[in-house]
Amino acid sequence: MSDMTPVRPPFVTYSEQVFATYLDYHGYAWDYEPEIEGQTSRPDFRIRHAGIELLCDVKQRDPNPGPGGAVNIDPVGKVRKLLQSAIRQLTGFDDHRCAVGLYNHG
Repeated sequence: MSDMTPVRPPFVTYSEQVFATYLDYHGYAWDYEPEIEGQTSRPDFRIRHAGIELLCDVKQRDPNPGPGGAVNIDPVGKVRKLLQSAIRQLTGFDDHRCAVGLYNHG
């Protein structure tokens, strides 16, 4: 074990920072926004553990106070949009194991 503290990359979202802290706590090796050979897009994380490599895109759901009064709220629609965004990000990584992390920031 090295005495040096690893330098943290500048995360784009709070959810990515939370996810990296989780990975560190559990001892998983990870890279942030790694370049993957033959790909133009980058997943948020590449995680390596026990000989397995996993690509993960992390999405954050921010609070939306919405209008006051009685309203019809569709929480599933917002989650669906986050998942669709992650699917677009991970399209083309068919030969990799992929996962999506959703974080409710609110």
